[in-house]
Amino acid sequence: MQQNDQDLDAVLSRIQELSPSPSRHLRLLACDFAEHVLHLFESAFPDDDRPRQAIMLSRRFAHRVIDQETMAAACGRAWEAAADPRFYDAPTRAAWAAERACVGQAWEAASNAKWAAGYAAAPDAVVNAQRCMSSAWKEAAQNEERWQTQHALAALRQILTEDTDSG
Repeated sequence: MQQNDQDLDAVLSRIQELSPSPSRHLRLLACDFAEHVLHLFESAFPDDDRPRQAIMLSRRFAHRVIDQETMAAACGRAWEAAADPRFYDAPTRAAWAAERACVGQAWEAASNAKWAAGYAAAPDAVVNAQRCMSSAWKEAAQNEERWQTQHALAALRQILTEDTDSG
């Protein structure tokens, strides 16, 4: 692995390029990214399990345990949880991360998880631009992306090891 693989986009691109099953591996990473911030949604909406169900069913779809129709229904429910127009905050971004994981979009799940972490760190800032400018927001978002990158690197190492073992 090269040093520039410390960038999340580069690592996800390498997984897409080198994995024997890129959509499966990227879907599972998207689920991990969403699950990492899921507590932000669940602490605000403890009785709403739609994002958690979407992540769980997306994992099951990746392992070919459920069909497309079942997964699509879960994605729709996660979208409904995230699309509440009254909110644009950490829980909402966590729900969007789950919805993006459900449709297998690793880059978008990572982005929403990073925004969720940032919003959680700067909850008192009223305007989105003001939140993004705060040092707390930036630090939380950077920490989330750092975690995502390390997690994706570990997944890439495992993919390369499995490929070497089977070849």
